[in-house]
Amino acid sequence: MSHTRLAVNLALTVCLAATGRTQAPTTNPYTGKHGESVRVALGGAPGLQRRLAELGVVGDHVIPSSKPGWETVEVVLERIELARLRAQLPKHTLVLVLEESRPFEEIAAARRQHLNPDPNYHTRAEVIADLRKFEKDYPKLAKLYDLQSRYGTPLSHDGYRLYALRISNAPDKDQDKPSIAVTANTHAGELATIEVPLFTANKLLTGYGKDVALTKLVNDNQIWIIPNLNPDGLEYTWKTNNLWRKNRRNNGGGVYGVDMNRNYPFYWGRCGSSTSTSSSTYRGPSVASEPEVQAVLKFAEAEGLERLLDFHCTGPDVRHPFNSLVVNSIPAMIRSTMIPLQIDIAKAMNYGVRGTCCCGTHMEWHHAVNGTMAFLVEFAACSGPFAGTVTALNNAWPGVKKFLEQPVPLTGHVRSSVGGSPLRASITVGGQPFQHGQTTLSGGRFGRYQLWGGPGTFDVTFTARDHKPVTVRVTLTAGQTVVKDVVLPFAPTGSHESYGIGCAGSGKRPGSCISSNSNGGTLSGHKSTNEYAYTVNNSNAITVTGFKLYTAATGTTPTTVLAHLYRATSSGDPASQPVASGKMTVGLTVSFYEVKLATPVAIAANSTFFIASDTTTIITSTLTSGTAGGGFWRRPPRSGSWAASGIVKFPSYQVLCQHGGKPGAIPVLSSNDVPKLGANFGLRLAQAAPNAPAMLVIGASRTAWGTVPLPLNLGPFGAPGCSLLASLEFLMQTRTDGNGTATLQFSVPNRAALVGTTFFDQFVVADPTINAMGLVVSNGGTGKIGF
Repeated sequence: MSHTRLAVNLALTVCLAATGRTQAPTTNPYTGKHGESVRVALGGAPGLQRRLAELGVVGDHVIPSSKPGWETVEVVLERIELARLRAQLPKHTLVLVLEESRPFEEIAAARRQHLNPDPNYHTRAEVIADLRKFEKDYPKLAKLYDLQSRYGTPLSHDGYRLYALRISNAPDKDQDKPSIAVTANTHAGELATIEVPLFTANKLLTGYGKDVALTKLVNDNQIWIIPNLNPDGLEYTWKTNNLWRKNRRNNGGGVYGVDMNRNYPFYWGRCGSSTSTSSSTYRGPSVASEPEVQAVLKFAEAEGLERLLDFHCTGPDVRHPFNSLVVNSIPAMIRSTMIPLQIDIAKAMNYGVRGTCCCGTHMEWHHAVNGTMAFLVEFAACSGPFAGTVTALNNAWPGVKKFLEQPVPLTGHVRSSVGGSPLRASITVGGQPFQHGQTTLSGGRFGRYQLWGGPGTFDVTFTARDHKPVTVRVTLTAGQTVVKDVVLPFAPTGSHESYGIGCAGSGKRPGSCISSNSNGGTLSGHKSTNEYAYTVNNSNAITVTGFKLYTAATGTTPTTVLAHLYRATSSGDPASQPVASGKMTVGLTVSFYEVKLATPVAIAANSTFFIASDTTTIITSTLTSGTAGGGFWRRPPRSGSWAASGIVKFPSYQVLCQHGGKPGAIPVLSSNDVPKLGANFGLRLAQAAPNAPAMLVIGASRTAWGTVPLPLNLGPFGAPGCSLLASLEFLMQTRTDGNGTATLQFSVPNRAALVGTTFFDQFVVADPTINAMGLVVSNGGTGKIGF
């Protein structure tokens, strides 16, 4: 910290923070142009830095230092956040205000007067204007897109768009080439970072046809230039607050903003972020809650990025995408490729190397979910006089160029044997497993994939839904690219799931519902970004209408999470997709919180199913002691494989269902089998009238029976509340036993042409005393024939 800086910023307020101070105001009084945020130096006895971290003051914007017996931290805070912290800091903490915020346009005006001339940084409008000028000057090489229009995502909170310039030899076409992104300015006040993507675009476009290497880069790739990921924040930085960092979400109480580099799904909320809405590192109310982040996720899904370089500033250094919680378990083949690349890029820039500071970040998500080579660069300039940024741009360019040119060890396409359609496949390497739910996926418009691993010989397995997995052996050599296209044989697995609901008859309702640790207890306190499924072993035939989980919200306000019911696969794991879902609103007090399923689910006797919820903002429902149980976990949203949980040992839940043993049960259609070629397939009817004739309807549609739309309301025919759910192409007769149950089995012909065929079914039961029509119906079923 320079003496000049201290002298210029004579807002030198020295205070003593003591316990018992008044709490932060509920609204932010600093809504004017000056002083909303402050750059402060905090000083105190050893333990100060640890206490600040406990209070959420963590991340790349925090600059700590230590001397024997004394610790200091320099950090930018909103004044309302500083007021909150003062009541919780250790006694005798010194607070030195180094700088008060003001509009950056005032700073820029002063520089133009004294630094004659200072070209200065880009405003939001100037960024768009320069991108449009590139498009106009190089129409055969550059095309401008706004991500919201291209991918159908919401505008920013203030109504702005994210803009991306695609550079290639046919920029107006989606080409089957690797996609590369150079991005910047997630954090609003880091103005110099905007210049790096713009500088990169200028180098590529002006060098095309003149420089062989740059020409090859443009011809061989689709290069996406995104200089401003935070349009709201950039506008606010220029107009109001040069120290602003976040976007402009209205958090209530006069408090604004989410740190979008803490809002991405992978390991969201696990390290390096805050739950305080006024914190500079506030992670947001939920995973990917911010519209800007949603646009980036859709962009990555559609384009399938091979590599990403994301620019920030407080460096200079290059940071790898492995947070502190996962770094020690990254597979050796990944580390042995990514770390040398990180070092090479940093050397070319004359920068240092570090790991990422936190969780839920932009570049970490790209690598952990898609296998993208992704690095974060802390640029050597931030918002000082532009002359220094020009020097930093020239120094950084060799590293950017090396990043763009770096050969990918293994690449190619994953396609289906049916029509060659591209597949979103999971790619795993034998003996090199990820431990924390990371994945490598093919995708984008053409099913491209990339594996940044090696060197060595490896067995690489490609797995996609409804296809047989394929394993190939590859030998990877440093500095070389192996191209391997993979075709997965189409082999859909059979399935049978319920839909709709039947109508009440004279059959008896099933017995009481199932629970585990139904009185609650002491929660283990486990928090995560996973989806957890709790195992339920069922002895009686039931219809589940919902369930309650014993839990509490992890933040400062109630939260709503998605909840689901899954059937078990043949291996005993939860199925990949739920059969019914609902929402659960969870408060701050530990209690049972209820979810009502959108569709009741029929569960056969002596079977296993799973109740589940996303746990991104709630505590995992497991106690410190009680009746033992188990569960599974995976990353939300519902993708990837389930893994047995070592956390869920004493789950606490209550399953809700139709019960009581009295007449009025709704007949239930269910199946423990899946339809496969050449195998028997069985359907079961339960909760129907005893000793009654029944008929199984099987059809090819659930939307129409000839010219009759489905579902068909049978109320006008004398069966109120009943509906025909499946078309009547095929009928099978049976009779219920004394318990109101029946089973029908039929053999699926062994004809390959039937694979993938979908059919619909429903039971109709004679129940003469229940209505004028003398019948009731069950729920419907959807089956798909597999191998």
